Amino acid sequence: MKKVLLIAIISLLIVGCAAVPTYDNFITQPQSIYPSPTAGKALVYFYKETSIEGALYYIRQGDKIIGAVGPEGYFFLEFEPGEQWFWAEVTDGFWDVKKYFSLKTEANHTYYVLMSWEFGFFYARPQFQTVPEEIGRAAVRNLKYTTLR
Repeated sequence: MKKVLLIAIISLLIVGCAAVPTYDNFITQPQSIYPSPTAGKALVYFYKETSIEGALYYIRQGDKIIGAVGPEGYFFLEFEPGEQWFWAEVTDGFWDVKKYFSLKTEANHTYYVLMSWEFGFFYARPQFQTVPEEIGRAAVRNLKYTTLR
């Protein structure tokens, strides 16, 4: 019985790890860049300060993957002004945990979204947190600019 239980636990761990996005499509750029928004657009930076939480999660808007935040990294995108909806998902084959985030953007403004992870019993839950511009700007200066392949 103990062997069966041990095999079941190991199988769950392997399946869970296999379902987490990998760094295969993730590129750390050799040079970081910090643009301002194009006239009439809103600019949103997504970033993750810690390297302790090593998981990489894709950030989505609708059905489209718009970027990924890895350890000590950031990316940015421009949007039309208005309400923007984003989400991230953690899945391990048994549980799917989605976290949604809404951000009302205005033209010619820059927004910073700190990504973190709240850990549960079997899975992590992505967290989105808007931070003041001066804090976000200072934070991304110490991080690596990342893109998807």
